[in-house]
Amino acid sequence: MKKNKKSQNSILIILALLIVIVLAAAVYYAVIWKNKNKQVNPAPQPTQQESAGGNQQTPNEIGNKPEKPTITSAQDSINYVQAHLAELSPVKPAAGGSWHIIRLWFATDNDFYVEYGDSHVLRELLIHFDAQTGYGVVGYFEAGENAFELKSGKDTMFGRALVLYEYDQTAKKWERKN
Repeated sequence: MKKNKKSQNSILIILALLIVIVLAAAVYYAVIWKNKNKQVNPAPQPTQQESAGGNQQTPNEIGNKPEKPTITSAQDSINYVQAHLAELSPVKPAAGGSWHIIRLWFATDNDFYVEYGDSHVLRELLIHFDAQTGYGVVGYFEAGENAFELKSGKDTMFGRALVLYEYDQTAKKWERKN
């Protein structure tokens, strides 16, 4: 009877340890996944119709909301950002260049990260869409050593599962990658 009870206790301890390991791995994956999947390698982009001109702002003016569009899909958001990236970015591109989108990460239908650059520097915006007020910048990030670092605003979507969109040069369109 004692041996049977000891073996049952050993099995319970082993099962408890396995559960702890699985939970720890799940938490690690959920917290670290976003930064590990964000690579700092710009992909080729379609030509942007809008140049670096437009309403340039400082990082302290993060609440910029240029227009009040109606959203129906991720593609609508991508199209909007392509047309208004110079207005949405709180900083000017280096050496008088222009910004181009590298990839987009959708956390919700109305909240998404935009990685963008000008061949010299990489930046990231967290954008929120509201049907009443339009698109607005929630957070502004600059490339750090291993990941983007929040410079102003808030990262309200940190830790969420993200849906990646990248531009496919062959198909000439933005495609969902996961």
